[in-house]
Amino acid sequence: MQKYLLKVCFLSQFDMYFIFYVIFEHNIIKYFQPLIIMKIYFTTLVLLLLAIFNFNIVHATQPQNVTTTIFSILSYVNLENSSPLICTINNSSLADQLIKKAPPQNKYRLKNISNNDLKKNNCNVIIFSTFSPREEQTILNLYSNTPVLSISTNNAQCEEGSAICLYRKKNQISFKINLESVNQSKVSIDPRVLLLAKEAE
Repeated sequence: MQKYLLKVCFLSQFDMYFIFYVIFEHNIIKYFQPLIIMKIYFTTLVLLLLAIFNFNIVHATQPQNVTTTIFSILSYVNLENSSPLICTINNSSLADQLIKKAPPQNKYRLKNISNNDLKKNNCNVIIFSTFSPREEQTILNLYSNTPVLSISTNNAQCEEGSAICLYRKKNQISFKINLESVNQSKVSIDPRVLLLAKEAE
């Protein structure tokens, strides 16, 4: 039993969402034997308790903010460049925050540029914070043939413009995903991020 619990503890929160979404959403559970079903329900209970405990610890010691959320999302994004360039647009303050909060030994390069200089830089990630959704979409249409992930901190509805939109919900940062913009971005995003965004709505 102890060995079984240790295996459970190593599952991440993303893994938990993904595994149980597949099992219950697609009614796969009906193919399991009763003993296996009991183990699944037991595991579910343990994981939920661990998730709640972990949630309280994380948010008590490391308040969630825009920069940590951005880096968390990027860790589940497959960017072609081995040293991706993250470009903030017309927001040097946000660029400074990202530089300060970047994970240790991170692979990212960070740069603040104006929207007029976008074509001069091969940005792999573009972060908007001062543009309207329509303005974001207009800029992104110029890069429809280039793999580039767009993130916005000023587009709560996320109906057009950026692929990933951060917004504040109950004093925490959540995010939405615009699937049409994701397809346009030509960037591969882990399906577990898509599922987590759905759970956050």
